[in-house]
Amino acid sequence: MAVLPGILADDNDPLSVVFACLLLAVLVLAWAYAVIWLRRRYWGADDGAAPSTGFTLADLRDLHRSGQISEEEFNRAKEKILAAHQRAEQRDAAAAKGNVNKPPRQGP
Repeated sequence: MAVLPGILADDNDPLSVVFACLLLAVLVLAWAYAVIWLRRRYWGADDGAAPSTGFTLADLRDLHRSGQISEEEFNRAKEKILAAHQRAEQRDAAAAKGNVNKPPRQGP
């Protein structure tokens, strides 16, 4: 089937097969470069920093000092953060020991 006789590889000509493979490799590399360039341009460079996971105790202290939250709100939020941190530490310790309990299967 000769759709584009000058570009596609011809079974009888080994040089056209090599040319078609090189053309395909160049197109793939150009596409990869374009994707990387667009990602950096529109989403910023990937500096390896972990995304923000929410409030820290320092953030809460700043809010409390500035008067944006009351003492009661500060203490409730602080307890929630500390409890979440303790659960994460327990989960990580269990995973390190290999004693991770799998959640029950849901569904039929």
